[in-house]
Amino acid sequence: MIRSRTVFTVLLLAALLPLTGCDGKKEAGKPGGLSGLLDKLKGKQADTAAVTPPMGPLPPLIVQDIVEAEFPNFIDRRDKLCVLAIYDMYGPETADTLKQREIERKVEEEMAKYSDVAVLGRLDIQKCKLFSKTTGAPGVVGTTFYLDGKDVEAFNGTIQVEQLRPILARLVEPLRAKLRASAPAKPVPIPMKEMAESEYPALIATRNKLVLVVYHAEWCGPCKMLKPVLEQMTTEFPGQVVIGRFNVDQCKGLAAKNGVSGIPDVRFFLNGKQVDSFTGYAPAETVRAKCKLLTAGLEPEIPATPATSPEASVTRMKKDWMPPGMEKTRKN
Repeated sequence: MIRSRTVFTVLLLAALLPLTGCDGKKEAGKPGGLSGLLDKLKGKQADTAAVTPPMGPLPPLIVQDIVEAEFPNFIDRRDKLCVLAIYDMYGPETADTLKQREIERKVEEEMAKYSDVAVLGRLDIQKCKLFSKTTGAPGVVGTTFYLDGKDVEAFNGTIQVEQLRPILARLVEPLRAKLRASAPAKPVPIPMKEMAESEYPALIATRNKLVLVVYHAEWCGPCKMLKPVLEQMTTEFPGQVVIGRFNVDQCKGLAAKNGVSGIPDVRFFLNGKQVDSFTGYAPAETVRAKCKLLTAGLEPEIPATPATSPEASVTRMKKDWMPPGMEKTRKN
């Protein structure tokens, strides 16, 4: 068995080491063999590194053609990654020019994925004395990345999407983390609960919430149909609607006391008083309309952000301290 594994390992290495380009020759400027394969795998891993997703729908990417006088204000945007591309696209339209414009389009598409924390500026080098012309070929002379007015990354020449992607991922990560940390807390849906008779008084006495008391049974078809509708209301009115379900087979005394004669029976309470009710199945539109009317003016509950507890105070032990009963015996 050991010999077989050894032979397999040798054959595998022999197959990997000569790995080259498609024509069997090592590609110019690129490592071949196993090291080249590992480099490709590392590059692929870097490209697909996880990036914190945006908090919501992305806004349109801001693409701004700026002049030299606008440069200081453009790069000084707070909590934004400002990407400045310096162009030299003068001259007749050629195949090279068209190729450059296609690269520009792909760069904008990639940057649009980070439009919540990044902006793109374009500066014409022919109209700007601040930057000196470095190339006679049409295209991008250079791309510089700015954070809080300071350049944090620079790339000479035309930047490809494969080169842009890891730079963006690295630079926008702290910006999105900061944006998420500073975002106001949102109300959280209160899950619908199955409750016992003893919980009924406290449930209907809940303050500043619309309380729905639902009488149901496991064998009731309309009750099963209504359940997802009610769960939807907890999501549509987060922090405002509280729903408790009472099984009439297990809460017979409560159902009889409150005159439940048919199920599902749904009753609405505000600050301990019944304000509405319906019996039987009701579509989402009907229940939503009732909830919308009755929650008007109710402030949704927003969970408090856990306070960072200060470090526990520590009293340093005195020198030569020992627990009681274990004191050192002093030498005379």
